[in-house]
Amino acid sequence: MKKIKHEPFPLKHEKGDAVIKNIGLIVTGDINNPILNKSKILVKNGLIEKIGDEKTIKDSEAETVIDANGMMVIPGLIETHAHITLHDYSAICQAMNWVENLAYCGVTTLISEGLHAWGLGRYYDDPVATKANTITEATIYKRWMPGSALKVVGGALILVRGLTKQDFKEMTDAGVRLIAEIGGGGLSEPEDVLQYIKWAREFGWHVSAHASPCSIPGSSHMSPEKIIKIDPDKVAHLSGGSTPLSWDEIKETIDKTRRDTALELSAQSNTRLALKIVEYAREKGQLDRVVMGSDQAVGLGLQWGSLWMLMAQVASMTNVAPEQVVAMATGNAARHFGRFVDMNRGIIEPGREADIVITDKPHGSAAKDFLDALKHGDVCAPALVMVDGRVVAIKGRDYQFTQRAVKINGDEKDLSTYGPNVEEYLFGSPAPRYHKWIL
Repeated sequence: MKKIKHEPFPLKHEKGDAVIKNIGLIVTGDINNPILNKSKILVKNGLIEKIGDEKTIKDSEAETVIDANGMMVIPGLIETHAHITLHDYSAICQAMNWVENLAYCGVTTLISEGLHAWGLGRYYDDPVATKANTITEATIYKRWMPGSALKVVGGALILVRGLTKQDFKEMTDAGVRLIAEIGGGGLSEPEDVLQYIKWAREFGWHVSAHASPCSIPGSSHMSPEKIIKIDPDKVAHLSGGSTPLSWDEIKETIDKTRRDTALELSAQSNTRLALKIVEYAREKGQLDRVVMGSDQAVGLGLQWGSLWMLMAQVASMTNVAPEQVVAMATGNAARHFGRFVDMNRGIIEPGREADIVITDKPHGSAAKDFLDALKHGDVCAPALVMVDGRVVAIKGRDYQFTQRAVKINGDEKDLSTYGPNVEEYLFGSPAPRYHKWIL
C-alpha cells in the first residue's frame, strides 16, 4: 500500500492523554478480527499507545482516567456520505450546528459528497466557481473541526464542463482528493466524465458514483452500465438515494465493479434492499466492501443517530455478527478511504488516532449489552465520545443515554439522575456537553 502524503493545512488542535479502564469488551472495527478481550487502553498525545490490562497499563500513566464501568469500546463512527456547506448550517433543512452534533452522537469523521447550498456551482457549468468552492471547502475543514470534535474530509469536486488538468493539479496542491458522487449533480454521462476521472486518478483522488434513479432535480439516473463504465472507488447509496435501482441492477453493480470498490448503505434509503446487499456481500465473502452513510443533510431530514439506527437494522435483520456490522460503520471506511487520504483511525489498535466511543445497551433495554442490543434491533448511543484523546461529549443534544455511566477521574456521569432538571438536559445553555457534570 502506498504511503499517503499528509495534506496541507492540517488540523491544529489539542491532543489528549487518557487511560480507559474496566472495559467490558473492545469492538475493534476490524471486520476480520472484530473482538478484542482487553480491559484497558492507554492514549498518549491523541494516539492509542497501548492496549492491555491492569498488569500492563497503570492508572498513573495519564491524568485523565476514564472508568468504562464494564461497557464496550468501539471506534468513532465514520459517516461516508454527507452534503455539507462552507459552515455548519444545512441550507436545505435550515438547521444550525447539525454537523457538530453528529460528533456528540459518536460520529467522529464525516466525508463530504459535495456542497449543498445556494449558488455553489453544483448544477451549473461553472468551472471557475466550482474549483474555487472545492478548494475553499477542503481548506476550511483542514483548519476547522466543527464543535472542536468532528473531523471532516472536505473538498468534493462536482464535475462540470471546462475543467482542465491544471485545475486538478491546483486542487490537489490545495488538498482536494475527492470527486463527489457522479450523478448527484453536474456531469454524469461516462463520455463526459472519463477524461476528468483519468486526471483525478493521476493525482490519487477518490471517485464516487451515485447509484440510483434521480433523487433531486439536477441529479441523474445512474444505471449499472454507467457505473461500470465510470469504474468508481465507491458506489454511493447502493441501497437507494433514496429510491434504489432494482435488485437485479444492484447485483450486477456488485458483481461487475472492482473487488476494492466500496458498497455504501444509506440510512436514507430502502431498508429491505440494504439488508439484501449485506447478505449478498456475506455470501460472496465481501463484507469488507460495505460502508455506511446517511446522505445528510437532504430533504429527508437530519438524524444524528442515523448510523446507530442503520447498524441496529443490519445487525438485527441479517446473519452478520453485530461486531462485524460495527466494522461497516468504522474500520471498513477507514481502510477504504485510507488509500486516498490521511485516515489513521476507525480501528482500535496501537498507533491509530484515539477517536473512541464507549457505549452500552440503551437504558432499560432487554438486551444484555451493546452487541446484544444491536442484535435485538435497539438503537444505541454513546456514553462517552473521545476525539484524539480528548473527551468531547457523553451525549448528543436530546439523545438517549446508556444503561451504565462512565466515571471521569472518579466523577460519575450518570445522565439517568438528571431528571429533576430535564430542561437543562434537553436545552441547556451552554449546550449540555459543556456542563460541569460532563467535563
